Amino acid sequence: MKKEICWPTDLARSYRAIAKQGSDWFYRGPFAHAVEKWMKQNGGLLTADDFRNYKIELREPIITSYRDFQIVAFRRPVPAECMSPKS
Repeated sequence: MKKEICWPTDLARSYRAIAKQGSDWFYRGPFAHAVEKWMKQNGGLLTADDFRNYKIELREPIITSYRDFQIVAFRRPVPAECMSPKS
């Protein structure tokens, strides 16, 4: 499988596109379709429908302190399969 590197410039370009065009660019537009195309070419599983059907779930951040600093961190998302009982 061919490996590619995502340089920070790609990430910055994506952030700018989201800021300019809104979250639909990511979840329903060119980004989702580009990911689907790349996945198909490289044996991946994600599709544009996966992006379109994703539901954002707001979670409380983790807040702590270290010395004189307040640290705020985001919780990691928990996939549904991790919460389902296995038979």
